[in-house]
Amino acid sequence: MAVKNVDETVPSRTSPMPEGSLNVLNREEILDLVSFLEVWYKLPAHLKHEVFPPVKK
Repeated sequence: MAVKNVDETVPSRTSPMPEGSLNVLNREEILDLVSFLEVWYKLPAHLKHEVFPPVKK
C-alpha cells in the first residue's frame, strides 16, 4: 500500500510480537530487547531496515 493512500494511522493495542515470545528469553535477553526497542530509530542508516522507516521525534 502506498503511503499516499493512507488516510490515518492509529497505535495498536495489540503487540506485533507473537504471544509467548518472551517465554523463551532469559532476563538479560529481555532487557537487551527493550534497550534496542528504545533506541532503534537512532541507528545509522546502513543498519536500518527499509520496512521500518525512522520515527521522527
